[in-house]
Amino acid sequence: MNWKAFNNALVQAALRMVPILPANELYAILLSVKEGEKEVDKQVEEAVEALKKTSLLISELEQSLTERTKKLSALQDEYKKYSEMSNITKEQASALLNSIGDKLNESAKRERFVSFLINIIAGVIIFVLGIVFSRPITNLLGGLLS
Repeated sequence: MNWKAFNNALVQAALRMVPILPANELYAILLSVKEGEKEVDKQVEEAVEALKKTSLLISELEQSLTERTKKLSALQDEYKKYSEMSNITKEQASALLNSIGDKLNESAKRERFVSFLINIIAGVIIFVLGIVFSRPITNLLGGLLS
């Protein structure tokens, strides 16, 4: 048996014995008020929990919007950069290409000269080695073939 129900039944039986006051009805009203308070407290707790969840959701949404705003700003900067590049006129592009071509031609001439020097030096080294080692190699090969 439930102790709470037993206590309520005992209290109601005791209150019925009081002849002048409508004690039993007053007790029933008191119990309904207590239950109403508990229900209101429960609703308040549910509302507080819902507010906490809403606050968390709002902070997550704010963070997401902040990140998206940063990405949008970066994309706008890139758009401006490419937009400015697309506004270059034909004459400006031609001048830019000519400038780059001149730089490449200067470096190509320098590279050709360096390559020529390297080939000359390598040829001289091979020529000198050929002169120095021609007699010993000829003697070695002549001895092996005979």
